[in-house]
Amino acid sequence: MPYRDHSYEFKIEVLDAYDAAAPGTKKDVLEQYSLYATTVNRWRKARERGELQPPTPREPIRCVAVGGRCLREADEYRTLKLCRRHYYQLWRNGMAGCSRCGAYTEPNRRECDTCMGLEFNTYGFDLIGTYVNTHTPVAVKCRECEKPSPIRMHNLREAQKRGTRGCSNCLRLTDDQVCEILAQAGLRKVGPFVTTKVPVDCICTRCNLPYHARVGHISHRLQRGLRVWAASRAHCRQSEWSS
Repeated sequence: MPYRDHSYEFKIEVLDAYDAAAPGTKKDVLEQYSLYATTVNRWRKARERGELQPPTPREPIRCVAVGGRCLREADEYRTLKLCRRHYYQLWRNGMAGCSRCGAYTEPNRRECDTCMGLEFNTYGFDLIGTYVNTHTPVAVKCRECEKPSPIRMHNLREAQKRGTRGCSNCLRLTDDQVCEILAQAGLRKVGPFVTTKVPVDCICTRCNLPYHARVGHISHRLQRGLRVWAASRAHCRQSEWSS
């Protein structure tokens, strides 16, 4: 069967063959095109009402990656796919240019350091290293603490959405803040604090048993209004349940 997608040309061909067929051979036309009489009658009524019209040609999409040449493709999806294929090929060879200013960059880079440096400046950082992509760490210097540190643009944008500003050194918790968070959970800090993900040696203020607490986990549970219990604090759980 020539047009299996039931396009406009296929419908017109079926209607012409069905109308030109003899009364006794119309069934053979339906079997030839693997259709039912209800489908053909629906197409005929649509043509009589003027609803069966040929599709209007779509405007070609301008492709900047191939020098601004318009690709004469009727299908929009195929045009976009072809444009992306051309762009990725030029991008790998370093001929596509920056996606923001158009300046030519090194291969496998979509943005130049000048444009990305301006975006880092809006977040409070100075770009030191060479920017590659959003998921590759790049060396930057924080303007508040003046300390260099590697950071990913993806993480920086997500932190900006949460309203967090500054590097990891600026957002680092002090010992007083750590002691305050642990005190809300009924713990007393006895060991050094490294990061929010590294357990800290603590002592329970109720049962005086040792407890290894992660400050980030405790802070998250306290913000949600949940209690902080562990296996080493079974005595605290039993006393809490009995009360």
